[in-house]
Amino acid sequence: MPRKPRVKQGIYPYHVTTRALKREPFPIELEKLWNFAGDLLLFCTYAFRIEVQCFVLMNNHYHMIVRTPECNLDKFMRYFNKELGREIYFQSGEINQKFGSRYHCSIISNLKYYHAAYKYVYRNPVTANLCGRVEDYPFSSLCFLTCRQKYLFPIQDTFFQNIEDFWPTLKWLNTDYEKETHDELKRALKKTYFALNF
Repeated sequence: MPRKPRVKQGIYPYHVTTRALKREPFPIELEKLWNFAGDLLLFCTYAFRIEVQCFVLMNNHYHMIVRTPECNLDKFMRYFNKELGREIYFQSGEINQKFGSRYHCSIISNLKYYHAAYKYVYRNPVTANLCGRVEDYPFSSLCFLTCRQKYLFPIQDTFFQNIEDFWPTLKWLNTDYEKETHDELKRALKKTYFALNF
């Protein structure tokens, strides 16, 4: 059965995620992969004219919210994952396929859904018990928005543009939600069009 074609559009952002093969941890230090991913996304911002709105790297997958005004998510993701895989091979010497399947994407078509997906991405490390607060996780684009990392990162964020929004946004991101809400968000992000029942 042929794969369902991606929906190409340039208006709404996508939530994108890719997992490592067999859900095993990436075979190189996460800091090295994080630094490489930052350089790669910076290049892709200009090469593919994408707008990265948030990015979180976990030990065996990543989450990203990205807008593609040129309707070229497929070309960008093909290049991004290929180069990530090539770097992993270069650093580790492992020659097997690095990602378990092709990337998954979900179109976020309204502001309510965008807020839910944005919070889900940044709370991912907290939910996985890797940190206590969203701003403490080092492999998150939030670190650049909160000035915890000075390294250049190509982030185009709408929540932290005004200084008066800074602390309320962090407080909101650090407010937990019910497990049922988290599970509903996970299911919603697997759909072609992100949609919630609440």
